[in-house]
Amino acid sequence: MSSLTRLLLLLSLMTYCFGQDLKCASSTKFHIPNVEGNWFQATEYCNSIGMRLAVITNDQDNANAVALAKSDRKYQPAVWIGGSDLGRKGDYYWQPTGAKFSYTRWQPGQPDNYENTEDCTELRADNNWNWNDRNCVSVQHFLCENVESKKVTILF
Repeated sequence: MSSLTRLLLLLSLMTYCFGQDLKCASSTKFHIPNVEGNWFQATEYCNSIGMRLAVITNDQDNANAVALAKSDRKYQPAVWIGGSDLGRKGDYYWQPTGAKFSYTRWQPGQPDNYENTEDCTELRADNNWNWNDRNCVSVQHFLCENVESKKVTILF
């Protein structure tokens, strides 16, 4: 590969990564894109940039996700994460992995499936950033997660 080709490839990757505010080739696990969407659009967007809608399976992941969500007021009142009970009411699974929830941080009284319309999971500011179920078509920011096997590494 010529030096010019390598340079063009590097510039293309940098433009893509930094244009999306991503920290490519870093250990950053979570990212909130500078766009909003419903839960389905959030899933598609995260996948389109080589990530997935966030899967939170322990206290440390939750703390890191909350810290990022709290980092800018524009992420209030809530951000989507990757869980839903769309397959069967009351049984929450992580859409990106198909795994049933084994760890949760529900706000007391949640999930409540308010008016039988809430199937998707969010981190909610007014619930002390605990989890809440919400109507999947609500538009808001969302939390993407770095997928380990898809990190970008440049070796030249």
